[in-house]
Amino acid sequence: HRKKAAPAAAAKYAIVINSAPFGAEIKVNGETCGISNCRLELPPGNYQAVAQLTGYRIATVPITVGPGAATDINVTLSPLAPRVAIFTDLSDGTVSLDDAPAAQIQDGGAQVANLSPGRHVLSVKGGDSAVSIPLEISPGAAPTLAGPIDTKNLRCFLVAGYGGEAHLYGS
Repeated sequence: HRKKAAPAAAAKYAIVINSAPFGAEIKVNGETCGISNCRLELPPGNYQAVAQLTGYRIATVPITVGPGAATDINVTLSPLAPRVAIFTDLSDGTVSLDDAPAAQIQDGGAQVANLSPGRHVLSVKGGDSAVSIPLEISPGAAPTLAGPIDTKNLRCFLVAGYGGEAHLYGS
């Protein structure tokens, strides 16, 4: 009378996925795994890790699990470029950056993204209303005002953001 051999359990490998910066949500093949770091035991195969955090580009990393494969994986997210959003009491108008057209006011607002470092002047014009906003763009930081917001016949708010950080300025 022979004993039946127990079926061999499928081998699993422990992996750790870490995000930089801290605080990103990590998913593996669409399943939420953790915030900032994720520990899993997976059978051999190919997987996809995705990290996302407000103010950063989504980062996707292919992962191979199996003998000899990396077990400690780092996912680095890059911040979104400096950007500004303008809110006015205009129903329509034009937005220009350094006298070059940048956006149209729609429903009182507009966004300008991918601002290059240096000093810029953001202007909004509509009818007999206008605003001029001097901005200072520094690498790795939210845009800041480089002087007073100069308005004529309108109210204006500016939200200046970089990564997960934002500042609100008002006329």
